[in-house]
Amino acid sequence: DNPSIIYLSNEQLQLSNINYQSNVLTMCPFNHELFQQSICLISDIGLTIGLLDNIQKISISSYPIEGTPKKISYHKSTGTYIVLIESITSTNDKALETKHSVNFYTNTSNTFDL
Repeated sequence: DNPSIIYLSNEQLQLSNINYQSNVLTMCPFNHELFQQSICLISDIGLTIGLLDNIQKISISSYPIEGTPKKISYHKSTGTYIVLIESITSTNDKALETKHSVNFYTNTSNTFDL
């Protein structure tokens, strides 16, 4: 039960399986000059950006987050991705409390530092 990507390439419908060891909750296209024709995966372990290469294999970089990513922004001059994260926790009186945090991921030599 691995997730798959269906996409159009050279006017042909293509299917690529993702060999990913986590439960993917949702995914969407992600296109930036550093990650052209990429996908963004949200799973139970965090945010993942996957690159589809010419031989239809996916290179994956994973970044642990605690919560649900709500917005992603890129700061070009510093090569930094900014992710707004929402987390919902239960308080002592069983009420739900929503918290927001911001994570920064800096791209240095195609790797990310947290």
